[in-house]
Amino acid sequence: MRAVGDYDDLDAAVEAAMIRTELAIVQAGPGPDGGRRYELVDAQGRPGELVIRRVGENEFTLHARLGRFGRPSDEDRLNTAVARRLRQLYGVDFAPLSR
Repeated sequence: MRAVGDYDDLDAAVEAAMIRTELAIVQAGPGPDGGRRYELVDAQGRPGELVIRRVGENEFTLHARLGRFGRPSDEDRLNTAVARRLRQLYGVDFAPLSR
C-alpha cells in the first residue's frame, strides 16, 4: 500500500495504528530504503512485522505481515490505519485522533 506523509511522523502514525488494530510494538528501528521496520505482537502472542519503505520525498510503501501464515484482512487494516494517520499528520505539527 502507498502512503503520503512526513518521515518524522512514521513512529507516531504506527503507534496510533496499534490502538486501532490491537497490536503492540516489540521493537522499532531503521528499515530498508531509508524507511522503518517494526516488530509487532498481537494479544494472542502471534508475531508480526510492518516494513515501511521510502519511495519518494514524502511517499512510502507499507507492507504488513501478521501471524506465521499471514492474515490479509488484518494486514490491510493495519496498512490502512497507518496510511490514514500519516495523511492526517502530513504538513502539520499535530492532529486529533479521529475514528
